Amino acid sequence: MTARERANELAAAGNNCCQSVLLAFAEELKLPYEDARRLAAAFGCGVCCGNVCGAITGSAMALGYKFEGDPDKAWDALDVVMKGFLERHGTLLCKDILGYNIAEGDNYQRALDNQDFLYKCRPAILDAAELLDQVMKSL
Repeated sequence: MTARERANELAAAGNNCCQSVLLAFAEELKLPYEDARRLAAAFGCGVCCGNVCGAITGSAMALGYKFEGDPDKAWDALDVVMKGFLERHGTLLCKDILGYNIAEGDNYQRALDNQDFLYKCRPAILDAAELLDQVMKSL
């Protein structure tokens, strides 16, 4: 199963964007699944306020873990993921991917009602997982 497919299954099971990407790599990183799930829980929806997409945050977490906290190596690899993500989505921001800020008013319910997490966020999750996989395989 590809990283993209794993991330899709994880998102379909109810994990947020950050969790879906990080958990897609947990086994490869030898990162305990439940620890990864808990660690990434509060980073969905652009840290719950529409900022950097949680799929990018999950990628950053995976790379930080892979490089054992060496920021230079992690940042270089993350830069490749972010550039690819920007090429595909034109933004790194959750609020731009969704088209509105999840933190304002009843927009979280709006996202649920309109299935925006499926139709707008899922492609971002899958792309981040695919890009991260390409970077990790090239190291």
